Amino acid sequence: MYRYFVELDGLDTSSKLESVNTFRHLDSVDTFSQLDGVDAFIQFGDVDMPGQLDGVDMSGQLDGVDMSGQLDGVDMSGQLDGVDMSGQLDGVDMSGQLDGVDDLHLKRSPLYDTKSILH
Repeated sequence: MYRYFVELDGLDTSSKLESVNTFRHLDSVDTFSQLDGVDAFIQFGDVDMPGQLDGVDMSGQLDGVDMSGQLDGVDMSGQLDGVDMSGQLDGVDMSGQLDGVDDLHLKRSPLYDTKSILH
């Protein structure tokens, strides 16, 4: 499981995003979208983020920080800390695969077909 720590400074602690170490899990992220163009594709836990989070306007700004392509001076347009996120994560091809496992192959494989297993 790959995790990226997301810390949102200055938010009300009642939102649980500052007081709790919030992790953004890859299985709740559309890996085909780039980080600077994400809106509803990213979820924090079960909270849908179509541009708003607990009354904080997420459409381009967070606590005065320009989020349109940058976060704390880090270029987020397709990269995270120098890691190319456009279709890959840590050198793992994410286009149809996760951890080197071809999801499309698994769904079509008779080994994972419950009817084939039961009969």
